[in-house]
Amino acid sequence: MPAYFSLQAVFNRKDIHPAFVRDFYNHLFKCDLKFKSGFLDAQGLSFAEIVDWNQHKLENNFRLGMDEHHSNDYKQILFDFCEFSEVRGYWLNNYPSDDEFTFSIIVPESELVESYATNPLTTNEEIKKLETLAISMWDFDAMQSIHASWESGFGALSPAQNKGLPIADPFVIVPEEYAKMFPKGIFIQTEISRNGVFLKEQPPSLQKKLWSAFSHIVRFFKYCFK
Repeated sequence: MPAYFSLQAVFNRKDIHPAFVRDFYNHLFKCDLKFKSGFLDAQGLSFAEIVDWNQHKLENNFRLGMDEHHSNDYKQILFDFCEFSEVRGYWLNNYPSDDEFTFSIIVPESELVESYATNPLTTNEEIKKLETLAISMWDFDAMQSIHASWESGFGALSPAQNKGLPIADPFVIVPEEYAKMFPKGIFIQTEISRNGVFLKEQPPSLQKKLWSAFSHIVRFFKYCFK
């Protein structure tokens, strides 16, 4: 199983309504994601069938049990987006807390890592596409936050981690009232719609840049040859 880069959108269960899943998917389509098919056991299902299944599961506060077959879980979707070889979306209920749930969009990390390792001090074009996607997704009213992350921990070395601060590597979107947890000296803060703030870490000093570049290259080779 390859490592995946993820965009994780967080919602509150109190905001679920009878058309929630359909409305959210339709919003994703406005963000240039295109429905391709269901994934795994959902491959033969229509879009409407996937919507109805996932809506029913969310309304009933379903979470897959340890001994349950995966076919009982939320149905995953494959999207077309910006020529990534795989773009997949799935729901996870009661996460990160019991009254919350998430929708994650994942793409293969390998399609981002090579260009990120070559030039880790600037945002590469592939990540810029995902930044734009996340900012567009934020316009969905019920969204509480968006967190982008590397599954392999490829981008984990950061000044913020060293100081015990919240991580925005490579970026997060949070409501304005939570942005104060991210000091402006370390994080670039950009105000966006719905009183949201797009955050990512400030470029480090030249000395830290050189060390960061070296560290990223080392981790890139470890990633390639592990």
